[in-house]
Amino acid sequence: MTDQIPTDKDAQEALGIANALIKARNELGMTQAQLAEVSGISRSAIKGYETGRNMPGSRELKALCKALKLSPNVLLFGTETPFSDPNLEGAESEGFRLFLTDPEDAKRARARLAGLVLLLTNDEMASLLNLINALAIARHGAEVVEKHIAGADLIASMFGKSQVHPTEMNAEIEALLGESKKRN
Repeated sequence: MTDQIPTDKDAQEALGIANALIKARNELGMTQAQLAEVSGISRSAIKGYETGRNMPGSRELKALCKALKLSPNVLLFGTETPFSDPNLEGAESEGFRLFLTDPEDAKRARARLAGLVLLLTNDEMASLLNLINALAIARHGAEVVEKHIAGADLIASMFGKSQVHPTEMNAEIEALLGESKKRN
């Protein structure tokens, strides 16, 4: 097996990650040694990433993001929303754009999302759930998210099954969310 020769694009990507790592580490007031200790990655590897000489693998990216309290998007793309254009593939239909802009269609958007989720494999659903959970925690905090999850689990158990179609739960969820908002 031969080593691939790095391209200018590879070098630019490595330097982009290097700059994001240095910036995030400095914002937290961490040294390379402290980052190494917190992330479990060797100091020499971190030095290689920060010089652009080496690129972190997926495990290292995950550890670095966790240690630096940084999303992978910021580390890899330099921004939290690298694909924010609503006209991207998969979001081109008028229906998806409508859900992104019209709050009255929120119920229909949730039902459509639930319908699409039914087409996913268990692994895909788990990945989507993890993503949604992370987004919700980032916006509302873990305590609020845990309450909502507990409420949804309670409603699912009241129906006597682990998977309840969202349209069956809509009124119960809205009532629960309304009570939660009143308490907060």
